Amino acid sequence: MGLLLAVLTLAGTFFSFQSPSEKELLDRFGEAQRFYAEGAYDQAITHYDAVSRVRSRVLDTQLLDVTVGEASYPVQEAAVYQVGNANGKLYSDYRRFSENATDDETRQEFADLAQTALEGAQAAFRQVIDTATNDQLRGQAYGRLIELFYEAQQFDRVIETSAQLIGAYGSSPLAKTGYYNTGWAHFETKRYEESIEAFQALLDRFPAGFEADRSLFQMGECYLELERYEEAIDVYSELVKRQRIDELTEAELEQIRREKLAGLVDETALELAAKAQIRVGTCYARLGKYDEGVEAYRTVIERFATERDLVEEAYLQMARLYDDGGNAEAAVATYREAIRETSDRTLRARIQYALAERLLVRDQYADSITEFRIYLQAYGDRAAQAGFSTSRVRYRLGSAYQRWAQVSIEAGSRPIAHERLNGAIAHYDTLLTQDPAGSYSIDATFNRAVAMQAIGTAASLDAARLSFERIVADAQNAGYVERSLVQLAELHGKQGDHAAAVSSAQQLLDEYPDSELADEAYLLMGLAHQAQGILRSAVDAFARVSATSPLYGRAAMGGGHALLSLGRAQDAIATLDAGVETADQAYLSSYRYLLGQSHQALGASAEAFDQFNKGLAASPPRDLEEALRLARGNAALLTGDDETAIEDLEWVINTVDDPAKVKYARDALAISYLRQNRGSDALTILDEMTRTAQTREEEADLLSRILDLYYDRDDYDEALVIARRLLALEFVDEATPQRPFTLKEKALYLLGDVLLRQGDGDGAMAAFGQLLDQYEGSLFEIPVRLNRATHLFATGNLDGAVVAFEDLRTRGLDKEQAFSVNFYLANARYSLRQFEEAHRLFDELLTSDPNAPERADLLFGLAESKYQLGDFEQASAQYRQILAEFPNETSADDSQYNLAWCLIELGREDEAMAEFGRILENYPDSEFAAAAQFTFGDYAYNRQEYSEALNAYQKVQEAYPDAPVAAQVPRLLDELKEALAYQEYEKGLELMDLADSGGGEADYRRAIEVFTRVREAYPGTESEIGAISNMGVCLESIGRWQDAVDLYDEVIVLYEEERATREAFQFAKAHRDWIVSTRL
Repeated sequence: MGLLLAVLTLAGTFFSFQSPSEKELLDRFGEAQRFYAEGAYDQAITHYDAVSRVRSRVLDTQLLDVTVGEASYPVQEAAVYQVGNANGKLYSDYRRFSENATDDETRQEFADLAQTALEGAQAAFRQVIDTATNDQLRGQAYGRLIELFYEAQQFDRVIETSAQLIGAYGSSPLAKTGYYNTGWAHFETKRYEESIEAFQALLDRFPAGFEADRSLFQMGECYLELERYEEAIDVYSELVKRQRIDELTEAELEQIRREKLAGLVDETALELAAKAQIRVGTCYARLGKYDEGVEAYRTVIERFATERDLVEEAYLQMARLYDDGGNAEAAVATYREAIRETSDRTLRARIQYALAERLLVRDQYADSITEFRIYLQAYGDRAAQAGFSTSRVRYRLGSAYQRWAQVSIEAGSRPIAHERLNGAIAHYDTLLTQDPAGSYSIDATFNRAVAMQAIGTAASLDAARLSFERIVADAQNAGYVERSLVQLAELHGKQGDHAAAVSSAQQLLDEYPDSELADEAYLLMGLAHQAQGILRSAVDAFARVSATSPLYGRAAMGGGHALLSLGRAQDAIATLDAGVETADQAYLSSYRYLLGQSHQALGASAEAFDQFNKGLAASPPRDLEEALRLARGNAALLTGDDETAIEDLEWVINTVDDPAKVKYARDALAISYLRQNRGSDALTILDEMTRTAQTREEEADLLSRILDLYYDRDDYDEALVIARRLLALEFVDEATPQRPFTLKEKALYLLGDVLLRQGDGDGAMAAFGQLLDQYEGSLFEIPVRLNRATHLFATGNLDGAVVAFEDLRTRGLDKEQAFSVNFYLANARYSLRQFEEAHRLFDELLTSDPNAPERADLLFGLAESKYQLGDFEQASAQYRQILAEFPNETSADDSQYNLAWCLIELGREDEAMAEFGRILENYPDSEFAAAAQFTFGDYAYNRQEYSEALNAYQKVQEAYPDAPVAAQVPRLLDELKEALAYQEYEKGLELMDLADSGGGEADYRRAIEVFTRVREAYPGTESEIGAISNMGVCLESIGRWQDAVDLYDEVIVLYEEERATREAFQFAKAHRDWIVSTRL
């Protein structure tokens, strides 16, 4: 390196010592200029630097001028100036290389080179500013230095250097750059007031020229950012006025266009004025002055017609303004006007696309789909020039169908939703076939999988899963890999495969730790752990959801619930308190319930009462309201608020169906009445005989006799009063040889019996329970236990019933009691879905007494158990046995119906249909007859045999108009008619697509024939209107303009008769008006 420096120094010295001639010096500068022009900036710098360093005693370099740009300067001063320019070029190149580098090392290497070049340029320009004798060159060096700092985004240095320029040159034109860039630097740093001040200073000193025009525009931009719209309008309007648009001759307009095409200007004065006029419209829109805004945009369209891009923006902004003002019809009309009035097909294509997109944004899916189809048909050859490829349009068509399907899903119309989802899938498939490697292929693949997931069949879910897994495995697009992992976690969770759900969520978190979907992954992981009962892991997952995430409310609720289940009530309160303030209204009641339960678990009844109160005030759903009422009533009891306790407990008793909740409420209410001293309302009998009794034992005996009397006379109300009075009396109560039971023992039995007769099962059970608890080995024990068990069974307390019957089996029962107990127990086991045990019991009963009167019921129990266990072959055989032995028993029609469903489960659907037919033949009055006929309709519907389904459902309506399933028939008939119509209608659309893609007139004519059949066969359907409209489109396509107008007139008449939608009317009117104005 030292040798190299020495050689260079000697060379430099030689050059200087040799005193180059004037020609040699100028040639060296010229060589540098050539390198500069070729982009060899390093070599150019070497030569410029050599020229600048020459020191000669015989050559006066100040007298040697060279031309740079359009001016001449001393050669050495010009060389230093060009060193600055060459370094500036290197800075731009290196900076671009750094930004485009694919690795950190290369990026940093180029960033360092860029910084070195920037410093070199700065030093050179500063040398010119400090030493150059040419005033013009010094001013230009200031300007280049300012531009360089601006490019480097060192805006404070831009402002500093601009101030130096202004200080050096005052009001000279050279200072204009300083004012101009000061305004821009302040604008870039959002110091809008200072920006306005700088631009105004330029206007005061240099009121004409491009910089003045642009300064006015930027002042308007500043006012716009400051939301000072009136001042912005004034400034923009002044700029438009300065351009004298109405005074420009055609020659002047042509000159402006030539300058733009030649690259002499980046932005013409005409463009700037048009942009300013658009901004006027924007300001009026922000002020809510929609009419003035529309007028401003209309001005752009009319006065700046040659500015195609800006006219397009004006149309779009005007349409958006109409939309914002609530005039959707005018918005669509604006799009159509733009398409109609524009001769440039590329611009028409762009506006056609914008119309389709706008309709999609407004959820007008059918219209949006139609407009996207028109784009493909009318502008497919211009798609690339318009900027919206056919692949993009196919993707948006798929999106429109998919979102349209979601509307049907939310409305409960699954068949229509499936049709639309299949429409989405078809467009995604077309895209993937035509453009498999295109930029929209990954979007289409992902959304196709989402559509398959929404269809929800086993096959479609498998297909969706495979697609998501393929996206993950290919790993070509990180965003879609992340979204696919989330979809997989959700899909697995809904299918009950919670381990797989956790695995998918964990994969996202492991491979994409900074993913924006991490919160969703943690939420799904928490829900999966919670479903598995792995509560600690659920708590950890929920806790990882960010507090700023929209999902935080759900996560905090899930975490609080899990913590409460773990017995960590205090931690649950902390978690729930953190989430409740951000919770959606839909979750607020659940939050309050969980908070109340957490406080109650800590014994803080007052705080619990407050939370339950807030939960009820948040309009909870019915099931949650029941829980909140019961919980608040209990908390009120504990806090001494008897009035609220009675209100809630009576509400539960009077409105809730759950026997367990009602029982709890009754018990708690009794406590409330006693605490309020309202026993006299329930017990008011004081008989004169009992009042005159000498002893309590005598009073008890009298009460027992009165009880027998009331019981025998079926006066159960009075019997209850006496029984309770007797039980409440304190006396010596013992059995006697003549009476092998005590008086209270008998009173409890009669009390329970009366309560059962009166339907108060809970009270009866309480009495029976008390009897059994207090009188072990009682004479009434077996009947009481049997009554208790059967009551538990009858009221749905099956677990309690099983315990009671199992207990009875261990006691001394006679044959009849034993049969009854085992029969009830078998049915209870069955109702609890303990089918193996139920089957065993039914089998034992049948084996022990094959000819029992209950044989039919026992066979039916065996068959039902096998059915529930999934042994459909065995179940079907036993149902057939029942039908053979007991064709007229009450369970026969049930057996016939279930036999058919066994065959369905076995995949023998044709045989099943035959068995359903036997229900209609042998048991026409059966409760299952309507369902059997309805199933024929479902069978045909699922096989897409819509005509057969239609006939089957109509028979339900005709033969069983009052059956519950008949209520579904009108909806299904409408759906089937729509489905049949839509099937035929789709054939027409397919023919239109064939015609659009090259089929020509013949396919249009075939499409017209299909649409004609739809009109005739399916009047009153949505497809009828679509068929008429598309017939019009077909007729347009083959030049039958008047026939098309006639059809559009029909649609308009249908709209006036309220038989067509506004969207169909607008479509027809727009096409009709266009034909009338351009073709007829």
